Amino acid sequence: MYKAIIHAGGKGTRLRPHTLNLPKALLEINGSKIIDISMKPLIDAGIKEFYFTSSYLTEMLQEYLSENYPNLSFTMIIEDEARGRAGAISHALNNNILDEHSKYIILNADDIIEIDIKDLIKQHETSEKHTTIVLCNSFMNPYGVVNYTKNGVENFTEKPTMTLPFGQGIHAGLGIFKNLSMFKDAEIPSHPENKIYPKLVENNQLGTYIVNSWQSVNTPDEYLQIKKKYSSQLEPYPNS
Repeated sequence: MYKAIIHAGGKGTRLRPHTLNLPKALLEINGSKIIDISMKPLIDAGIKEFYFTSSYLTEMLQEYLSENYPNLSFTMIIEDEARGRAGAISHALNNNILDEHSKYIILNADDIIEIDIKDLIKQHETSEKHTTIVLCNSFMNPYGVVNYTKNGVENFTEKPTMTLPFGQGIHAGLGIFKNLSMFKDAEIPSHPENKIYPKLVENNQLGTYIVNSWQSVNTPDEYLQIKKKYSSQLEPYPNS
């Protein structure tokens, strides 16, 4: 069975004032919290063991999780210094918090992805790759787009959804790993993109899984966009 590591650290300074007294993971979207939306695909796939990296208002997040998900297991990995996503996992491995040989799904709490985790697991295990990362082939453009010809401007499109050409994708911040062996000696601070992913590419051990919907929540404008998107789509979760 897979376990999940969710990066929920950071003070969310770009989202202030929303995050002055609240961790980003607990911001509300249509009656749910960001962390609820991030966890739902994992819970639907049967994952019950969760690890959270956190450095800001950790007790508040831990209290929320314990109260709302009493049947799941949670371990908080406290970051008392900036270690980066790979460095935080390395630190946890070397302090026997994480098991190097277990299978993990790793994601960011503030990346909202519409994904079928069971299907991801099936594709990953069929591929026999060490790691599969999730890519999105479209994204919400944060800028207005002007459509024009040689005769002049035809129209304006305000912050449209853009589709990337075949063979390109945006890393949606989620990866599935056969084990965590490559994190053991990761530099601190560092991220998987620094050395871990390039090494996997070199060994032809990095696969991809494509999704059509992903949105990060890092700025007030992105937060507003995602709230609008889910204003009528999302049922409050978890059900109380």
